[in-house]
Formats: sequence, structure tokens, C-alpha cells
Amino acid sequence: MRGLIISAAVLTAGVACGVGLGFGGFGGVALPTGGMASDLVLYYQFGGSSGDVGFQGGNMAASAQFGGRVYVVVLPYLEVEGDFAYHLNHPQKDWDIPTFDEPAYRVIPLTAGANYVYRTGPMAFYGSGGFGYYLAKGELTATLDVPPFGEIDISGDLIANKVGFYGGGGFRYYFGRLALDAGPRFHFVPNEGTYEVDMKYGFGPVGGSVPIEVEKGFNDSFVDILVGASYYFL
Repeated sequence: MRGLIISAAVLTAGVACGVGLGFGGFGGVALPTGGMASDLVLYYQFGGSSGDVGFQGGNMAASAQFGGRVYVVVLPYLEVEGDFAYHLNHPQKDWDIPTFDEPAYRVIPLTAGANYVYRTGPMAFYGSGGFGYYLAKGELTATLDVPPFGEIDISGDLIANKVGFYGGGGFRYYFGRLALDAGPRFHFVPNEGTYEVDMKYGFGPVGGSVPIEVEKGFNDSFVDILVGASYYFL
């Protein structure tokens, strides 16, 4: 009985102080913006030869996404938020690199930040900002005609994991402990530099790999258009 009284007192104090906990999910679209590897440079080394080849690449196209989030309400107007999201597939548009198929990218943002919430009745507007760790994986494939061997299939994965930050806002409507929200979020990911790709090749029973490097892994910014629902336990 004493434990129940203490638990009830803690919950009552938490509600009075505005402290709370919530979980939710969201979905929407990720729209790549900013610069991509439009000036794509492949650095290669094969046997005793090495060099670089420049191509005109293209920006990533939009992708559907989904994810989950957790809220910790530390003040009636302030929330700490942690998110994870998964971008299903970003094909590249305007791709113009000979022999290489249009690559596809998947991005997993892991973010943490804070929301400032202005609530009036069941409605609220909020602004958000924070940092994230962005995991991106691009898949490159090609079929090359190399005399006298004939066609050689090659493939490789480009891995680019970078720290970035985000900002945004939105509108929220409360139905008791349940809340529906919608709004945009802007992400910026500094990703200058080169990334190693281990291109695997094979023709008939013979195979191997060739290391290459790619300048700038993926779009350095994108905009989320999201809708979601959350449930607050306190």
C-alpha cells in the first residue's frame, strides 16, 4: 500500500510539473535538396595503374519514409525528442554515367533534439531542432563489355555515415492522450570528402574486386513532409 501511495504521488507530481512520456510513429516523404554528387569523380586503382574519371551524376529522387519517436516532456512547453526513420529508396534522377546503372540509396536518420510547444486548448504549434547521425547506403551496378573477356558484371555498396542537424516545426491536435501532428523538417548533412567503394566483378568462373573512391556520397540536405500520431502516458 505504501508503494502504491508513493507511485501515485510521483505521478501526480509529474503531471503537475508537466513531466510526461510519449511514443509515436510517423510517415511521409523525404525530398532531397542541396548538392549531390553531380560532379562525380571515381578514383580507381587496378594492378599497377590508377587514376580518376569524372562524370556527370544526378540528384536523388524523393523517397517514402516511416519511423518512430519518443518524447520526454520536461516542461509544459518543452519536449526532448528522439527519432529514427527509414527512407525506403532514393533512385538517382538525370543519371548520365556510361555503363553504370542508376544507383539507389537508402538513408536511416537517427536524431535527437528538442521541441518548443505553444498549446492553446486541444491545438498546438511547435518548433523543433537538434542533431542526428545519418546512415546512407548506395548500391552501384554495371555491366561492362571488356574484350576479349566479354561482358563483366560489377557491383558495389557506397557507405556514407555522417553527423548532421535538423530544424522544423508543425501543428498538433490533441484528443486526450492521443495527438496527431503534421509538419516539415529540414535536415543538413555535411558530407564533403571521398568514400571507398569495393566494386566486385565477375565473368564466368573468375571474379575479384577493385577499390574505387567516390566524391560526396549523397545529397547534403533534404526536407521531410511528415504526418504522425503519438500517445502520451503522462
